[in-house]
Amino acid sequence: MKTSLQLVMAVTLGTALLASACEDGIAESGPDGGGAVVDAGPPPTVNSNIPGIRWEPGGHSIPGLEIISSTFTQENLGGTVFNHWYAEVENRSGSIQCFVHVVLDLEGDSLTPLVKLESYADAPAYKSGTGSTNMPCLAPGQHGGFYDINEASSEAPIDQIKRASYDIDTLLSNDAVPSPLAPTVVSAIVFAKNNGWALMGTVSADAGTIYNLGMDVYTIGASGRITDRVSDFHLDTLFQNQRWLYETNATSGENFNQALQFIDFLDGVQSKPGVPVEPRALARAAFRQQRAQVESRRAVLRAAE
Repeated sequence: MKTSLQLVMAVTLGTALLASACEDGIAESGPDGGGAVVDAGPPPTVNSNIPGIRWEPGGHSIPGLEIISSTFTQENLGGTVFNHWYAEVENRSGSIQCFVHVVLDLEGDSLTPLVKLESYADAPAYKSGTGSTNMPCLAPGQHGGFYDINEASSEAPIDQIKRASYDIDTLLSNDAVPSPLAPTVVSAIVFAKNNGWALMGTVSADAGTIYNLGMDVYTIGASGRITDRVSDFHLDTLFQNQRWLYETNATSGENFNQALQFIDFLDGVQSKPGVPVEPRALARAAFRQQRAQVESRRAVLRAAE
């Protein structure tokens, strides 16, 4: 069975396009979609799968960057516990925030530490300066996705979690602009795959030649929370006006009709990858590599069951 995605945030010419099945057609969000500056106001209530916990930004957290939903689960595979965390973040500040990084502590009574989580947000591609690399950034009103997976020796007592304390830091980059070569997501269709659900569709390099595309899709369930993250890759050159037919891996099971969809890429024709010089780019790359290693160990254990 295949269904069109009712809500998708896609990287379309560098703008986060929020398209929903609403009576008035397509609603847009972002620098070109109406409402560039959003009043931060009071922190929103976090839509969490763990009810009753207090969400408190730390003293060093950037004001206006708000976690609006959170899903924390644990998985025991042969005695190895994997902590999974997915969250949606919104930029309610008045500035463009790049390389959005979060450290989250889930705590019990008397602030007893139970679980520590960390992530760099996937976000629309922006450009600052010259070169072939782009930056994941959130303009005012845009949303990003956090994902972390780590290993633990034992399961944390979820029923004892009382507080979630987090610090979000960023690279402030008001000179950043939506990446001029960002590809267009032409279509996105949800379909059943391998006892789960996946996303397939077409991406077009309308604005120019790019390569090393990596698509990350944060699936949103009926609860309004992110429930999984799936992906696909196109490492070869995608010349201007060429199209890429993508198909992600499957979710763990829950269907979805909403998603946050982002594409990382490099400008130009495929060549020897350049070494990032921005320290936050290096830190983000190291974090993603470590996370991929944990995912690989998890995949081995799942296959052995």
